[in-house]
Amino acid sequence: HTRRALLRMTGALATVAPSAAPFALQLAAAGAAAAAAPDYKALICFFQSGGNDSTNTVLATDADTWGRYFAIRNVGTDPIALMPVGTAATPVGAVNPVTGRTVANKAQPEAWGGVLPIALKSAQKIPAGTNAASRAFALHPAMAPALPLYTAGRLAVLANVGTLLNPLTKAQYNGKTAPIPPNLFSHNDQQSTWQAGSIEGVTMGWGGQFGDLVLSQNGANSIFTATSTSGNAVFLAGKSVVQYQVTTATNPALTINALNGTTLLGSSGAPNTIKGIVTDSTAVNNLASDYAA
Repeated sequence: HTRRALLRMTGALATVAPSAAPFALQLAAAGAAAAAAPDYKALICFFQSGGNDSTNTVLATDADTWGRYFAIRNVGTDPIALMPVGTAATPVGAVNPVTGRTVANKAQPEAWGGVLPIALKSAQKIPAGTNAASRAFALHPAMAPALPLYTAGRLAVLANVGTLLNPLTKAQYNGKTAPIPPNLFSHNDQQSTWQAGSIEGVTMGWGGQFGDLVLSQNGANSIFTATSTSGNAVFLAGKSVVQYQVTTATNPALTINALNGTTLLGSSGAPNTIKGIVTDSTAVNNLASDYAA
């Protein structure tokens, strides 16, 4: 963002909490702003930058699908197949009744017990080629804390969502006979597509663009429209909204290198001048006052 946007942000912070240094303001002020609004609502998004084995996260457990899943994953010297619903956790040193293997350590799936069945809210479509009268699903054993949330209707599973433009088979991909997302097997590009609808280099994400639409409704608290706890994310980048970065770490989410040096652009007095602007809680300097409006 531009210098003008930065000054607008510091000016807005001063109006939210004039008793605090603008750049020192952290999540406590955001919480106070939320508490002041009885109709406060927030959309919280967790984006996991690594990969996820979705087939071992939410599993289809009808007999036909489970049989094929288990046959594929219960192979090799270190199989990753999870245990069927109702299987008790096998202690280290004991033999698992499903696989017949002796459990050497707690990292083996046999030691975790069976997958956790979930009650479907509605009947699910049976895929073509699946020999089942109905569909059943379960969660990974490590997701036990999420099960009560699902049961209470506070957690939902949105399946078959990704960056594909439409369903794609291996033959279609190899033959290029169907639309294919740009750079499909590029990890970084697909992460960018998830967050912003385009490959790396895109400058605005859908979270930031959503923030642009509601920015004016937040009044004096508009500085908290988009808040990030993991640095600068393209997901929260918008045209007008500036993502406010916070952290629970010892060091601040944003650091200004000029504050730590003895000179700046050849001037020995510049670092102290910058420090005065950053720690100013009144925005009385002319430049900040002009652009904070």
